Amino acid sequence: MENRIVNYKIIDNLLLPDELKLIQDTMLGAKFPWFYNNFVDYNPEHTTDHDDYQHNFQFIHRLYGDYSPQSEYMYILDPIVKKLNPAAIVRIKSNLSTISATKVVHNFHIDRNDVHCTTAIFYVNSNDGVTIFKDGSEIASVANRLVIFNSQLMHKGTTCTDQKFRCLINFNYFEKLKNGQ
Repeated sequence: MENRIVNYKIIDNLLLPDELKLIQDTMLGAKFPWFYNNFVDYNPEHTTDHDDYQHNFQFIHRLYGDYSPQSEYMYILDPIVKKLNPAAIVRIKSNLSTISATKVVHNFHIDRNDVHCTTAIFYVNSNDGVTIFKDGSEIASVANRLVIFNSQLMHKGTTCTDQKFRCLINFNYFEKLKNGQ
């Protein structure tokens, strides 16, 4: 068995059922605005010959950025933000990738190049997609699961093959200092 250093924290059943239902009904409903993003991870080596080129896209909805709300739907995330209790939010972005015939593994990346920044990923729906860390650890996409880690930790995601889509919310924020500041 390979030894792995656990550099993340997993919290299952983060939200109450009605809090989760509001997020799912809103984000997965017909009126939620998703915006096409031409890449999941930018890699200049991607060409039409690259295996995952045709799947290197996703739909996004930027909820918070530039240290201010960017979406009228920010309120649905209040229960998560309260639980994270950040000193400052940098960005909150939701990602939706569509089903693929075989699981496509995207490239490793970091969310922010700041040692003090934290990333949290909240999984909106359950599916067979995963988040993979550089040490080989995999976190399953389970609805109402939150995984927290340093924003400089290399990670990547996959598409899913068992649901129409994989939906998650990515939080980048600064934690409060230990003394509450």
